[in-house]
Amino acid sequence: MRITLILLSLFLLPTGLSCTDNIIEPPESFDPGSIIINEIMGPAQQLFGPEGAETRHGWIELYNPTDETIALRDWELSYSGTGTTFRFPAGLTLSPGRYLLLWMRPDSPEFSDSFNTGIELTGDGGRLTMLDPNGTEIDFFDIPENYNHPVISTGLYRFNGFNTQFILPFTTPSPGMANSLDTLEAEASYQLNIGDPSGISADATGGPDLWIVGDNPGDSVYKVSRTGEVIKTLDRYQGEDTEGIAQHPGNFSLWIAEERQRALVNIDTLGYTLGRIELDIPGSDPNNGIEGLTIHPETFNFYAVNKRNPRLFLEISPQGDVLRLQEMNFGALTGGAGISMAGLWYDAQDDVIWLVSDESRAIFILSTEGETLAAFHHGLNDTEGIAGDRENNLLFLVSDSDAMLYHLPIPNEILHLGN
Repeated sequence: MRITLILLSLFLLPTGLSCTDNIIEPPESFDPGSIIINEIMGPAQQLFGPEGAETRHGWIELYNPTDETIALRDWELSYSGTGTTFRFPAGLTLSPGRYLLLWMRPDSPEFSDSFNTGIELTGDGGRLTMLDPNGTEIDFFDIPENYNHPVISTGLYRFNGFNTQFILPFTTPSPGMANSLDTLEAEASYQLNIGDPSGISADATGGPDLWIVGDNPGDSVYKVSRTGEVIKTLDRYQGEDTEGIAQHPGNFSLWIAEERQRALVNIDTLGYTLGRIELDIPGSDPNNGIEGLTIHPETFNFYAVNKRNPRLFLEISPQGDVLRLQEMNFGALTGGAGISMAGLWYDAQDDVIWLVSDESRAIFILSTEGETLAAFHHGLNDTEGIAGDRENNLLFLVSDSDAMLYHLPIPNEILHLGN
């Protein structure tokens, strides 16, 4: 089926795009990043369109970050997934700081036939590449494999205060506008009488309480209510730098992530040590070790994250064998600052893993293979722990420096991302 790439902005979005007979002569060369592939939405995706028009199709958004109007004559956009290349026609320009939305759809008499590119995203990944008239690669965009969620786009994003550019999924697509993350607002907050609280775990026995660790040297493990009152302190265990905690869903013992020791320590609910797993993972900085920890309720495999330098996602067997170890750059070309990986929570209802980052003040939803499925801004300070209650659709976040316990809602519209 032939796919026509058309100019949505001509009839829908106010952009800096123009088609004119007054040809702007392009310079002899362009700098990398002169035109940016800013956001995409894959096949069978839903988006608003002209009244009465079918709107389930994909689109590609370009952005001009420079202070010059750029003539797109003889520029090329290619897609490795199908080997298709489209050359832009003469007379097409993109103004500074503005967007060009290219919308892929089947032929229709309701739409202009001016830009019949033949590009169709397959849903199997691949790379989009922008080439200037000299054949120089100006920008590229790696499309995730199995990219076919019906309401989520993928695009470039920088967290406030950081220069690293990540590729993230957006639960609210923003064609013709700057990319942004949806925000999860705290519904309640409670002070914790714990010095530097870090990891948090829901009670695996089905009770309403929570387990929290403090990450100061010599600190302990605490059982607390959902409103922050300390119910019990396990003084027998004194950690060195306890960052993560997870209660085992089978025997209800507690597993603790010791960051500096690069180890998982098993204790009972009285604080007696039962065993430990030493982890041989890359990195030498003692302050950038294992942070988050959660346990699969059927396989009893551990999921863990290494904070940064490098950012790592791990799956570990109950016997301590590392089954998966992959670097998590979130689409950045380099490791880059902006996302430090902290707490984890395995969500059995959707078979996904929730990750909280203190550095970015954000929450990410991951597949059990470490693929980023969704991302949200929460704006809370120094959050290092996350747990959840799907029966009541609640998230629990712990702030280290503020010693606070927060309740946030789990948004209904993102349920079943893992299925």
